[in-house]
Amino acid sequence: MEEEYSYITALDVELKEEDQAEIGFILPHEHIFQNLSQFADQSLVDFDSISLFNIQQIRDQPFRCNRNLNLDSVEEMHFEMQELISHPVYKNRKALIVEATNNQNGQDHAKLNELAKLLKINLVKGFTFGKDLSKIDLNDEKTKVLFSAQNILNQVDFEFELCTNDQKPSYIGEIELSELNLENNLIHQNALIAYLHISKAKKVPILFNLKNQPTPNIEKLISQMKPEHIGRIVLFNPQFQYEEKRLVIEKENEQNLTLVKQIKNFKEILSLLNQKFILGFDILRYDYNDLVDITKLLLQKGYSKQILISNGVKYRSDLRKYGGKGFFAVFDFIKDTQMSDQQIEDIFKNNMIAVLQWNTFKVKIQEIKQWKCPICGKEQPENIQRFTKLGKEFCSIPCLKKAVF
Repeated sequence: MEEEYSYITALDVELKEEDQAEIGFILPHEHIFQNLSQFADQSLVDFDSISLFNIQQIRDQPFRCNRNLNLDSVEEMHFEMQELISHPVYKNRKALIVEATNNQNGQDHAKLNELAKLLKINLVKGFTFGKDLSKIDLNDEKTKVLFSAQNILNQVDFEFELCTNDQKPSYIGEIELSELNLENNLIHQNALIAYLHISKAKKVPILFNLKNQPTPNIEKLISQMKPEHIGRIVLFNPQFQYEEKRLVIEKENEQNLTLVKQIKNFKEILSLLNQKFILGFDILRYDYNDLVDITKLLLQKGYSKQILISNGVKYRSDLRKYGGKGFFAVFDFIKDTQMSDQQIEDIFKNNMIAVLQWNTFKVKIQEIKQWKCPICGKEQPENIQRFTKLGKEFCSIPCLKKAVF
C-alpha cells in the first residue's frame, strides 16, 4: 500500500502538511534582495543617496537613485522583518515569504539563507531562464539551436530536479510577461513553451508580473495553456484601465452633473478569474484607495479563493526605514477592505499554499501484524524472534519461567 504526501520546497527545507499547519501568514510577492541598478538609464540618475530632502522625489521616480534600486543589506531586511513577524497575526506561528526576485535581477541565495536563519522564517524562491539578449545574435543558426525550446526546457527541468546551490525553486518566475517579445523573438517564444511544458509535467506553478501595464501577451499565453495549468498560473498586478463618466444625479428636484471614475476593463479582469487564473495585487504598486475598492468588489463577487495580496516591496524607498509602509501595508489593507476571518485565511495562506504545493512523494506502508504474549499480554511485531519452549512462544525469559514453573 502507498500513501502520497505533498510538500512545499522552502529553500532547502521540505514543508510537509504538518509543517504547513504552523504557517501563520504568507506574503506571496516580495523582493527581498534585488539589484535593478543594472537596468537603470544612468543619464536619468541624479541622486547618489537617499535623504530626507529627496525621498519623495525618489519615491515618485525610483530610477533616479541607484541606491534605491539595490536591496542588498541583510541588516536592513532583518530590521524590517523582525517587527513584522512579531505581529499578532502570526499567532506564534511561522511566516512564509515568497521571494519574487528572479535569478536575473540579483537573487542572492547566501543572503536568503542567512536571513531565514536569523528570523526563523521560511522563504520560497523561483527560477527564471534568462539571457542578456543584447549580446545574442538571434539570426545565428548556432544560437537558434543553443536556445531551442528543448534546450531551454532541459535547463529549467534541471533546476527543478537537481537544482543549483542545493536549493530547489518552488515556482517558475517571476516572469515579466509584458517584456517578452512573443511576436518575433525566438528565444522568448521557446522560453514560454518550456515554462508551460515544465508546469504541466511537474505541476509547477508559474508566477507572471504584469507590472500594472497593458499586456497583449495574455492572449498568447492563454492560447498555449492546457487544462493542467488551471490553478497553477498567477498573474500579479494586472492593469485596471479607468474612464470618467458624467452622470446626472437628481436630488430634491435638483439635477447635478457628477464625474464618476469607472473601470472600463473590469469584464476582462473577471474573464481571467472565470478562466481560473489566480490574480495577485501588490499594495505598493497601485493607488491605495483604488485597490481597496477593487478588492472589496472582487470579494463581494465571491473570488476570495483566487486572490493573493502582498505588499510588493521592491525599492529601498518602500521600506519603513526610509518612510515607506514596508511589509506592514497589508495590515492596514485588511482593515480597510473589511475582510472576514475566512477571507484573510484564504488570501494570506490557503490560496498560496494551494499554488505552491506541487511536490509529492510516495511512501510505502507495510502492515505489520502483532503477536501477543500469552503470559503478560505484551504485543510485539509478529516477525521478530522470541523465546520458545514446548512449542510455545514467550516475549521474555521471565514469562517463559512463569509458563514452565
